Amino acid sequence: MSRLRSAVLALSLALVASAAQAQSHQHPGAELERTEFRGFADVTFQEWGQPDRHSSFGLGQYVFFITSPLAEHISFLGETTFQYNNGFQATIERVIVTFSPASYLRLSLGRLHTPIGYWNNTYHHGTLIQPTIDRPVMFLFENRRGVLPIHTTGVQVGGRDISPLHLGYDVMIGNGIGSSPTTDNDRSKSVTASVHSQVTSVLRLGASFYADHIAAGVPNLAGTPMTQGVTQRMIGGFAVLQGSQYELLTEYQHSRNRPDSIGGPTITHAFYAYGGYRFGELVPYVRYDWLRFPAGDPYYTDDDVRLGLVGARYDFSPQVTGKAELRRRTTTSAGTFTEVAAQIAIGF
Repeated sequence: MSRLRSAVLALSLALVASAAQAQSHQHPGAELERTEFRGFADVTFQEWGQPDRHSSFGLGQYVFFITSPLAEHISFLGETTFQYNNGFQATIERVIVTFSPASYLRLSLGRLHTPIGYWNNTYHHGTLIQPTIDRPVMFLFENRRGVLPIHTTGVQVGGRDISPLHLGYDVMIGNGIGSSPTTDNDRSKSVTASVHSQVTSVLRLGASFYADHIAAGVPNLAGTPMTQGVTQRMIGGFAVLQGSQYELLTEYQHSRNRPDSIGGPTITHAFYAYGGYRFGELVPYVRYDWLRFPAGDPYYTDDDVRLGLVGARYDFSPQVTGKAELRRRTTTSAGTFTEVAAQIAIGF
């Protein structure tokens, strides 16, 4: 049944896109009615380097990406993924209605990528556009035990290209950690604020703040319901240097959790740095990830992680990219091991 539902949803999306494109040729307001439909997919081979895990081929997320102007200054963005989880399942990743009368004012409603950092708001679920095979450990999605609130359902006000420094801002209020896309699980709302600047044509800097109260009963990273609530405060920043041949990215997030009753505040550190250099269509690159959890934190109950990788990306065309990586990973429970991975990512 899950495969049938997935097929019906995929067909429905395709029909909606086709109908919108056909309608745009029939009416004078074609520009306002044109819907653009994109898709992304990838196939990855991975040798895990652990005795209890076998080398495997795997399908990544099968992504449908839709954008559509609805009226003057009003637009829609939708992103749906199909992925295997005890059967193929469809997930609505983003549904956003945006009112944008000017570059300095943009009001968005729906389920968005939380405006934390650079990677989370630059690279969506299609792996074709991101520079490495997988996301940095700190930005893994929630269904992969990610440590940050990658998606938030709520309202966001933002703006871009303010002043000669090309300043931008985002302020978001939404459902907090442990909530669903349709309901919040407590009275508290999460608050996110970020600022960034395109200082020069190649240098971009930014900082963010996140605040939430994680209610008692919400599963921690180990999947165990917490016996007490946690007040969370997160601050972080990023620096990006991106030219025609080189790309340098680094981000850091500092999370402070204070339990409601037993225990004092704890600090979690998350960091990555990436660098790549382009030789024509070939981009060799390196990345280092570091994630450190404090002892006794009721929510961050997971292994510390250090990950170093070297890899190369080859752009066969704007729609096809091949990547290969050699990784060295160290975790608290599994020790140190080597991984090998290769991926073909496509867009259509």
